[in-house]
Amino acid sequence: MVKAFYAWHQANPGTYSQWFASQRGAFTPELFGLLTKAFRPGPSQYAPDMNFDPFVYAQLVADSVTVGVETIQGDSASVPVNIRFSKDDTTSLTLRSVRQGGNWKIANVTDGKEFDLLAYLKRLPARAS
Repeated sequence: MVKAFYAWHQANPGTYSQWFASQRGAFTPELFGLLTKAFRPGPSQYAPDMNFDPFVYAQLVADSVTVGVETIQGDSASVPVNIRFSKDDTTSLTLRSVRQGGNWKIANVTDGKEFDLLAYLKRLPARAS
């Protein structure tokens, strides 16, 4: 599921937020709902709450994404993801997944240090529709 999501993400560089709704099934309802609000354009037609790509934790387009082997514990899994932006610029993230209704869903994206997507989205101020 994580490999399929990143294949879709890489096929839509820089435009993933416009087509994000097509990936609803890849996310838990909580994360999907929070991302949908964050991707909603503001008055100037860009998403003011999400000025970076949360799936690579950068403002850059990734050159490549390598999905590692998941670690499963019951109905939870961690999947390491290595992202390359250029020859010398890389980052590592962990996708946290949960099994819901027999399917694996992305529940969070973290870097294990300062970035926690779910926590970030929960802290965003509410905006009028």
